[in-house]
Amino acid sequence: MNDKYALDNLLIVIIGFMGSGKSVTGEIIARKLGIDFVDTDQEIERIEGMSVADIFTKKGEMAFREIESSLLASVCSRYPAVVSSGGGIILSSKNRELMEEKALVVWLKCSLDTCLQRCNGSNRPLLQGDNVLSAAESLYFERENLYSSVADLELDTTDMTPQSAAEIIAEKIMSEISCKA
Repeated sequence: MNDKYALDNLLIVIIGFMGSGKSVTGEIIARKLGIDFVDTDQEIERIEGMSVADIFTKKGEMAFREIESSLLASVCSRYPAVVSSGGGIILSSKNRELMEEKALVVWLKCSLDTCLQRCNGSNRPLLQGDNVLSAAESLYFERENLYSSVADLELDTTDMTPQSAAEIIAEKIMSEISCKA
């Protein structure tokens, strides 16, 4: 791939656990850099005409993951852009390979407690059922190594606002772009 930090082909994919701040932070980064923003969950909801929760209920998680992978492949050809991904997008080795090849991957790390507080009251399909804490812990620790394996940049957002996170990330990216110029 060409240099991940070249402005004309800059594709930033934001990864992290649900509640880590991917959507809000990604949108702010895109505004700061003056490039397009794509939220994969919102785009899937638009395409499918139903919420992510409804897709999980009516079609199942596997169908959702297939839709998500297809969308990722599509958005990886749109640049410059910032893409906020769903928390489970890294479960597919194909998705991880695509992100490593095509994108600058930013992992928003966040403590599980903070993620769960931020998700409180939301309709997250994987946080439904009797033992939500146990299910969330399992998902969190299963995904942690996968996030780490593809991340070009990592930022702990546990005690950070999306605005602060976006400023730090945009500054790092712009610094790298100017160093490469």
